This record gives sequence, C-alpha cells and structure tokens, in this order.
Amino acid sequence: MIHECTVLRAPIFIAFNVYQADNTKLSKQLTLPTLQGQVDYRLVGVIYFGGFHFTCRIISTDGKIWFNDGRETGKKCTNEGQLKATATGVLRTLGNRNMTVALYVRT
Repeated sequence: MIHECTVLRAPIFIAFNVYQADNTKLSKQLTLPTLQGQVDYRLVGVIYFGGFHFTCRIISTDGKIWFNDGRETGKKCTNEGQLKATATGVLRTLGNRNMTVALYVRT
C-alpha cells in the first residue's frame, strides 16, 4: 500500500515500523515532499526481531554495512560489505529474523 502526504517541515530522521517484512519494499534512498520542496533521505539502519531478540544493521556514511547483535558481539560490529553492492531484498531479513524497523536520515 502506498500513502502520499506532504510534510510541513522535514524531520531529521524517519523510522518506519514494518509489520510484514516479506511484503515491504526497502529503499536505499527516499524523497519526502515538503512545503519547502523535496527532501532526500538515506537508509542508515535496519532493526530485526526474532527469537525474542533484536539485532541490527547500521549503515555508515561511507556506505559500509555493520552488523550488531549485543548478545553475540557485545559492543563490536561486524562489517558486512558495501550498501551499493547489496540488494535491498537481502536487508529485509537477517538469518531467521525479520526487519521490524527501517531508519532513514536526512541528507
């Protein structure tokens, strides 16, 4: 389902709660129409849930994808490659966990 809206002022970041990861298209970038014009956002993180546990992927400003599971890796993140070389469909799941939140930041 697609919803269209016009925003008065663009927020610094946007978080989308994802109900069904299988039916959700994830985009590396998005554009939000505002009264001041269009504002661009880039994907900066995805949060996953499964097995009563959250994990995440963080996307750094240089486009690297970092995986973190506090239970397994503690404070350390594991590099999973470059966003530009990764299909967005791959980011919808992480092992047996499904995407639950997609985070975007204004560029």
